Amino acid sequence: MNDVLRRFAELVVRVGANVQPGQGVVVSADVAQAELTQVVVERAYLAGARWVEVLWSDAVVRRSDLTYADLETLTADRPWALERTRAWTEDGIASIALVGTPDPNLYAGIDSARVAAVRMQETCW
Repeated sequence: MNDVLRRFAELVVRVGANVQPGQGVVVSADVAQAELTQVVVERAYLAGARWVEVLWSDAVVRRSDLTYADLETLTADRPWALERTRAWTEDGIASIALVGTPDPNLYAGIDSARVAAVRMQETCW
């Protein structure tokens, strides 16, 4: 395992999320960040997490959403996602979001309002 990656994951888990023994952890990440996500999950367990759940996304799939879904759909609230987030808050679940895409040009040519619409929805993982 890359030592820099391990140290970064340790920082994310111990300082950024402050994972405590017995706590549940939800990690949101893009499939392009699989290696980092795997290390973050390991570090969360080593910090004493009771369980860790990973919610995967895929920027290439997201590009299809941005290109083909209507704007109303992109900006619509998803009550089930909001309820899930409320439940995590009530249960004291630690949340770690690994964001970003390795391809800075992935959304080139897509209207910025559409990109912003999906970004707002991502906060409801």
